[in-house]
Amino acid sequence: MICLSGEGKGKIKSGKKSHSFNFESKLDSNEWLLGISIPFLGEEILKLNLNSGKASGGLYRYFIRELKKRKKSGRNRAVARHAFKQTSHFLKGMGEVINNPDLCSSGFQGGALVGKCKNGINYSLTESGLQLSTQSKLQKTSANFSRLGEEFFQVSTINTLSGGGPQITLRFSECYLAKR
Repeated sequence: MICLSGEGKGKIKSGKKSHSFNFESKLDSNEWLLGISIPFLGEEILKLNLNSGKASGGLYRYFIRELKKRKKSGRNRAVARHAFKQTSHFLKGMGEVINNPDLCSSGFQGGALVGKCKNGINYSLTESGLQLSTQSKLQKTSANFSRLGEEFFQVSTINTLSGGGPQITLRFSECYLAKR
């Protein structure tokens, strides 16, 4: 099981601006919520719908406002929307990979179990952790997980990088395991 609900520290880069923050996140069946607290700027929430790929909330509006200030703002807003959509599909795809390993073909390479999945996610599993990634023309999204006991993986970082869009790095320090 992968844990995507927790807390930690993160960094957002948009253009020349960079903000460090504390965060809490929660994964529901169809939505991932990210609440951040930026010193002197306040608290904002990002909601990613895992089915539609749509983003909403104050953090999403912040990115759109920032991108409107730049040259080629229409293109940049499209890139930002694509980045959030890709990230939501990545989070949903991670769940699909974990719950349905038949989506992937895999083999051993250099001491790791590596695989490519039909939904576009690639993975590498070692004794110490798990790495998942996906890439489109505009964005690369990756997540690193450290082992948390025998059956669980805790997110240590989620990183999105897109040309012209926001870059978000999350470093989880605490994982909240959901009771199911």
